[in-house]
Amino acid sequence: MEKEQPVKIIYSKFPGTCTRCKAAFPAGEPIHWQRFTGATHVVCPSSRPENVTAPCWECQAEGGRFRSYGAATPVYCDACEVRIRARVDAAKIGPVIIDRHDLDWEDSCRDACGL
Repeated sequence: MEKEQPVKIIYSKFPGTCTRCKAAFPAGEPIHWQRFTGATHVVCPSSRPENVTAPCWECQAEGGRFRSYGAATPVYCDACEVRIRARVDAAKIGPVIIDRHDLDWEDSCRDACGL
């Protein structure tokens, strides 16, 4: 009985093709390599967050992508992303609120988001 070979992470010396997703990878990319199964991406491009598509959370249109908003990762289409980013940027340059009341900050955030 043959022992199962461990999976190693290496940098590819030559361009190749992932045995899992069948997409090409360039020389120098980190890959998983196992003796009898071949090379695979560490994370296949189709499963990376920037390449996953889903319905937009705003307009429900197909083709929305995960967007980086810090800890939150909403799904927006390109049109909604432009509109929302403009609103967020406008809120950042708005008036500075001095702590007059403990809910002033929350109220200004709500107003900036249009809720």
